[in-house]
Amino acid sequence: MGWQNHKNFSGVKLAGIYQWVWNIEGDFNWYAGLGGGFGSFKWKANDYKETETFVFAAGDIGIEYDFDIPLLLSLDFRPEFGFGTDHTDKFGYGVAL
Repeated sequence: MGWQNHKNFSGVKLAGIYQWVWNIEGDFNWYAGLGGGFGSFKWKANDYKETETFVFAAGDIGIEYDFDIPLLLSLDFRPEFGFGTDHTDKFGYGVAL
């Protein structure tokens, strides 16, 4: 799940990604996955208002460290291809820690 908020813009996305995980060494792993999701966003400025809903296909690739306690630290890159509106019919990406 992700969200953005700005003075004239707000949006929310929900994604589901299936990931395959491979061990590198010790407690380090790398992973890759495919999936998709949907989202909605709103623009408003002066008298202009617009709300749109969209779907997207997504990939995911990253590296993680699994501590000996119930804690996992990961860094990943997620490319996304949006469909459904003029504003989301394009490539986008996200990076997460």
